[in-house]
Amino acid sequence: MAYKQLVFDQRLPAQRVLADLLHITHGTVTRTYDLLELCGYVRAKLGTGTDVSQANKRVLFNTH
Repeated sequence: MAYKQLVFDQRLPAQRVLADLLHITHGTVTRTYDLLELCGYVRAKLGTGTDVSQANKRVLFNTH
């Protein structure tokens, strides 16, 4: 598996795009993004996307 390191303020892929890339359901990605936000790794802004939060500086993101 390949991992990409995301840094503070970097935008995560759109949920539907990520679901298509990984061949998983949109609901799975939504729950994962929600959990990342709950843990403080990312911050979601309704209508504008999800960004890596300042508190954690970086997130490892599996691209495959």
